[in-house]
Amino acid sequence: MKGNYKLKWHKFTIYFALFTLTAITLFAAVPFFIGKTHAVINGSQIIFNNAQIYAQHPMMQTYDILFGIFFVMYAILIVITRQKLAGFKKDALQLLYTCLGVSVLIPAAYAVTNIVVIGFLRIYFYLIVVSMIAAVILFLIYAVYYGKRKSLFTN
Repeated sequence: MKGNYKLKWHKFTIYFALFTLTAITLFAAVPFFIGKTHAVINGSQIIFNNAQIYAQHPMMQTYDILFGIFFVMYAILIVITRQKLAGFKKDALQLLYTCLGVSVLIPAAYAVTNIVVIGFLRIYFYLIVVSMIAAVILFLIYAVYYGKRKSLFTN
């Protein structure tokens, strides 16, 4: 406890949530680099059809690699945010909220890129909606929690 504040959620965030998010984000980047991002479901099988997509839309491979790089950069931002939160740095909360924004921005940008290049598929719409809903919920939770503890972030 720092001052009169209980910091259980803060400790959960810095010791588990952000480390886990970093690992998930890095894991999510891998398919973009190895060409396993575009799939179709055939019965109970998932068939990756990147070669077909890349043949029809050559720039999509470049976009996939760029988004893989964006995911890696996002993972770095998460680690920096974690360190700043742990050290109660002044800009930690702004970085946390930026991370939440980026968590929507990357999937939304990828979905829009796919819609523009390949065409509209319902899954891209769902990707945007789910990302936005999750980020808004997390933003509200963190805004309320850290809003009450803003005075701790003075370093």
